[in-house]
Amino acid sequence: MVKQLLYFLSLVVLVACGEPAAQVPQNKIKRGQETVAFENLNKEGVELEREEILHYADSLGVYPDSSLYSLRYRIIKPGSSRLIKKTDKVKFLYSVRTLDGNWCSNYDKKLAKVVVGKSELPKGIEESLLLLGEGGVGEFLIQSHWAYGVIGNSCVPPRTPIVCKIVVLKILEEI
Repeated sequence: MVKQLLYFLSLVVLVACGEPAAQVPQNKIKRGQETVAFENLNKEGVELEREEILHYADSLGVYPDSSLYSLRYRIIKPGSSRLIKKTDKVKFLYSVRTLDGNWCSNYDKKLAKVVVGKSELPKGIEESLLLLGEGGVGEFLIQSHWAYGVIGNSCVPPRTPIVCKIVVLKILEEI
């Protein structure tokens, strides 16, 4: 009886220590010709947009060469020494226009009060706020995927980079 029990336990250990069967994901998307074509088209669009932004910035000569995240910027007035942080509640004015100069009337000197990092503003505008202090003024070139994306809105067409001017009025509180 003991011999049979030891034989059984040895068999269980040998089976348990074997290599597990390879797991194959059931939801893996197959890379067909359509997927590859769409990826290539998207890469071309991103590259064209990047070139458009570089050309715009270079033609004006006012935006520095360095970029942070997906934006180029110039600080007109830095404001207080304390920069805005995520979770700060901030009151500011902002204006939005496209690179061809079309002003978005529904975003012309628009007053906003937001908690940075928790608002519904485009990511590029929120990240721009982090470069300013109270009383600060800046102008930011924001790539479309950090602006209004592939959908756009009533004023900004899809896949359109924007120029956003921000004037920070007050840092209301730190949350």
